[in-house]
Amino acid sequence: MRLKPGISLQYAEDALRNAVNVWSNARGARDFFPAYTDAVEMTFPPLECAFAAPDLASGLRSSAYWYLLQLGSPEAFSPGYEDSDPAELPDYEVASIRARNGALSAEIERQQRVMERALVELAALKRTSHLDGRVGSAGDDRGAAGAG
Repeated sequence: MRLKPGISLQYAEDALRNAVNVWSNARGARDFFPAYTDAVEMTFPPLECAFAAPDLASGLRSSAYWYLLQLGSPEAFSPGYEDSDPAELPDYEVASIRARNGALSAEIERQQRVMERALVELAALKRTSHLDGRVGSAGDDRGAAGAG
């Protein structure tokens, strides 16, 4: 794990803890589409600012992100969906909604796991940096982190 130059371990940890909380809250949302897009928008800027490797921010706006955005477009639903009682929707519309929610839920859960793993990696980096008195590497393929 590498931080961008000038980023402290504390800033990176705060950004990751916030990201874990945001994605955890998104998992409990009633409507997954706005929860997903809001989580991306809230967590992208601090992660983009802090992390060089892994590039957690680019993972938020992966090809899955662009695909899932299409699922939330008005064209993705039959006319009148928003005003309909779910019990009165045709079976194909219910199946479509379930598939959409399943895809969004899976991506929300995946992003939460990614952030949790990154937090564990950052904790290892912090332990290593405290042992040798500086901000350093936390593994064979990880470079030095930014000044902290």
